[in-house]
Amino acid sequence: MGDRVAVLKDGILQQVDRPRAMYDRPANMFVAGFIGSPAMNLFTLPVGADGLPHLGTYAVPVARDAIGRLTTAGSVAVGVRPEDLHVVDSGTGIAATVELVEELGSDAFVHASVQQGENPRDAVMLVARVNPKNPPDKGAKVWLAPSDPQLVHVFDPGNGARLSA
Repeated sequence: MGDRVAVLKDGILQQVDRPRAMYDRPANMFVAGFIGSPAMNLFTLPVGADGLPHLGTYAVPVARDAIGRLTTAGSVAVGVRPEDLHVVDSGTGIAATVELVEELGSDAFVHASVQQGENPRDAVMLVARVNPKNPPDKGAKVWLAPSDPQLVHVFDPGNGARLSA
């Protein structure tokens, strides 16, 4: 066993670092989705008139300087780990419908859909770790939000590079 891990994609080195450092600060979208179980939630979202990406009706709190480093305007890739999403008061986060509850004893994961447009087929899926003693029921509407804006990762959707500090 070593202290450092190398992640390759199609024979090209993506990142070399300690596992914890890769988990906390993945160099790009590939590493972000590769490291961790369940994988990081990754979405390409439109940037609204307020300069923030929107997931459903929720303005995702991201650093505006990261948005300023995009290579193309209009959308941004955002990532958040399942354990960094928390159930919040109704109307204060991302409105989601529970599609599946994975009860694993000491953990429970909710797989939920978020309506991203007018067409029901435009829904996106996300995974959130919830209280295993009191998980929501399938079909329930829940409101989710990142526990800390610093835990929201920002990537360039064009090249996948990390933009957040």
